[in-house]
Amino acid sequence: MRSLGYVGRFLAIFAVGAFALLRYGVGRLGTLLLGDPERRRTAVSHLQGLSQKAKATTWQDEIEARWREAAERLGGRLDVDASGALAPRRLHLVATLEDVEVSARATVPATAPGPGLGSYTEARARYLLGAGPTFEAHPRGRHPHEDGEQSLPERPAHLESVDPDALGVALSPQARALLDGMPHGVDLEGDGARVRLRWDGTERRVDVLERAMRLVATLARHGADHLRDLARLDGARWEPRDARGPRVRVRRGQAEVSLRVRRVDGAAATFAIVETRHEVPRFQVEIAADGTLDGELPEGVLDPSFAHHLGRVGPAVLRGEGDAVALGWRAPPTELQAEAAVTLLAPISKGSGAQGAFR
Repeated sequence: MRSLGYVGRFLAIFAVGAFALLRYGVGRLGTLLLGDPERRRTAVSHLQGLSQKAKATTWQDEIEARWREAAERLGGRLDVDASGALAPRRLHLVATLEDVEVSARATVPATAPGPGLGSYTEARARYLLGAGPTFEAHPRGRHPHEDGEQSLPERPAHLESVDPDALGVALSPQARALLDGMPHGVDLEGDGARVRLRWDGTERRVDVLERAMRLVATLARHGADHLRDLARLDGARWEPRDARGPRVRVRRGQAEVSLRVRRVDGAAATFAIVETRHEVPRFQVEIAADGTLDGELPEGVLDPSFAHHLGRVGPAVLRGEGDAVALGWRAPPTELQAEAAVTLLAPISKGSGAQGAFR
């Protein structure tokens, strides 16, 4: 690939020379270069500008071509914003990978940047479920907001994190394998709403760009496969593009219960939610693993004949939200827990036709 760059530069210099000959002619060009000093300086300056423009265009075109190839391989699109010759060229690649929209951005300088010139490449995506782990990791020995140059590790396995447990939760085996394949140090961050991957330099390798975007997509899918697996429940259906975010919709007769992920206190939690026919008092009770309740449950919320299912949903929290009742888990629920929650909540669905205090 490097030899192609040399060929490109040679062709650019050749093109500048040919342009000069066409514009000035052989005789006039000789006069300009050998005659009046002022005119000679003007001509030389003009030729230097043409040479710089040709080199910049060649460098930027090479990078853009590689990003365009990555876009084709990922089934995405590349948007290019260039304000003019000898100006930075901004690249924005967008692709949908496993239901996750991932974007990558970089600014291509007019000339190949040297070390420490501040160029970088970034890929990011929102958590598919609307919420996900919060974590932060950086190349070992380098932290954000530090002054001065820092050497980067050659392998991303040298990442360090303020909270290694949080990073461990975020990194699935697939994500870890993709991360281990990155050829240079990266900054990796999840803020509970989105995932961001950033590294120094304008990325020139198609395979690295593709790997980075697949890594971000994998991280952004955190919990999605587990939630989707709950669609194995009787009457359940996985709906990844619901208006309020991905969900599993469970129908039991006329009743409907939604299984979703919400962000609670900065962390992702799974909830089974049922909308009610009438206003529900606001309340919150804790359900222990053995089904005992910590807190006051308003009369009529749950059918007493279903109370024995409480021991199958815990530990969990049950709360009234005005127009809905939600049962949530801090850890992803098992299929058995989700089934018990649907059984408990379905009778109070506004479409269930059941009778109770809130109907």
